[in-house]
Amino acid sequence: QGVIAPLQYGPMVKAFAVAMLYSQMSSYSRTQVMLMELIGRSLSQATLVRFVRFIYQKLGPWQDWAEKKLLGSSLLHADETGFNLNGSSAWIHVLSNEQVVVMSCHEKRGSEAIEDIGILPKYGGILVHDFWQAYYQYEELDHAACGAHLLRELEFIIEAHKSNWARLMREVLLDALELVQKRKKGKLLDREYQTIQRRYRIALTKGERECPKPHPSEKRGRTAKTKSRNLLERFSSYEEEILRFARTPEVPFTNNLAERDLRMVKVKQNVSGFFRSIEGARAFCRIRSYLLTQWRKGTPPIQALQAVAEGRINYE
Repeated sequence: QGVIAPLQYGPMVKAFAVAMLYSQMSSYSRTQVMLMELIGRSLSQATLVRFVRFIYQKLGPWQDWAEKKLLGSSLLHADETGFNLNGSSAWIHVLSNEQVVVMSCHEKRGSEAIEDIGILPKYGGILVHDFWQAYYQYEELDHAACGAHLLRELEFIIEAHKSNWARLMREVLLDALELVQKRKKGKLLDREYQTIQRRYRIALTKGERECPKPHPSEKRGRTAKTKSRNLLERFSSYEEEILRFARTPEVPFTNNLAERDLRMVKVKQNVSGFFRSIEGARAFCRIRSYLLTQWRKGTPPIQALQAVAEGRINYE
């Protein structure tokens, strides 16, 4: 049933080919070699592109479902990374939680991209991110900062400038994290939080003495600040966002979930060099989103893609 030509590639061949391209991040040429070894047939690159387009189109309803699931979530992770689009710079944005991943591509990184993607402007929960300023325009969101990024920046300030305030702040974050991990409810007791908050502000006070605000320059433009001063001002301005993990059980200390979702984008670019068209980048994002979502449920890539090819998309 369904065989309508003397030679026809079935769902498993399509699933294997697309899994090689978007799960194993193989190039088209390597995928062609692997298929030749497995089935004894040489598939053209155009045929593989048709497989990708077929899966991409089949997953249209799934993407609509995934975006609605994210909008109904109380917490999301956000991140973005650059990629080469036929010689020009473009960006892949990811929004995800523990169940669903949605990746999108856009020529821009900031507000225009977020508006065009259209999920965050409608979202009203907690967003975990890495201080990208474009996210802060949405006042209906509660923001949470990635502690791992902050620790890395503090480490740099400590090593480069022997900064005592940065050393104290690092200890505050690590002690707060250790206490949170010990609590069954995943948050600090009120007295514990007050202690952490007091130590946090002591570190800020010490930082004001170590790296005071620079005096305005007679030259035109913004007065230059040291990296230590910039980081201090970020800690001062975003205390609530930085310490949100200590008071809200569902907020993690890091944004590692979104970073892991994007990690293979760089592998794909190292293997293939660049996307030739925005349509190819969109296909990558949608198919990769589906594979990551299914992987969270324990479904292997080939099995997940075979279900799509056969019209049996697993939504839940």
